[in-house]
Amino acid sequence: MGVEWDISQAEGMIARAVGGMSGSNLVGAAVGAFVNSTMKTAPVRTGTLRRSIRINSMSGQSASYGPHVVYAAIQDRGGVIHVRTKKVLANRRTNQFFGKQVTIPGQHYMQRGGEAGVSDAQRRVASQLRVILSG
Repeated sequence: MGVEWDISQAEGMIARAVGGMSGSNLVGAAVGAFVNSTMKTAPVRTGTLRRSIRINSMSGQSASYGPHVVYAAIQDRGGVIHVRTKKVLANRRTNQFFGKQVTIPGQHYMQRGGEAGVSDAQRRVASQLRVILSG
């Protein structure tokens, strides 16, 4: 005993449900997962970098997110900081002197956060689809 079901009916149902959405529900669910996982992988001293990670834009089937502090790129990709107006680079708080330049290794937190967020994004999208298809 079994049930016969034409898969084209399901495809049509899904297409109508997704087409009738505001367009950002699935994208919002996915990008939210990526933002959360990236916040977890961001380096933390004060928490400012972590708190600055947010959604930049969402439209149709795409979204953009990232940090909004000036030092985010060098923390992610690494680089060299050169002295400009002083004789040497120093940390006054710890009385540490670094010389004319400092090399900062990249943390690659954006990539690690994106990779870590894939399974959560898939779960969130599947959950959102279940809500859409059941209601």
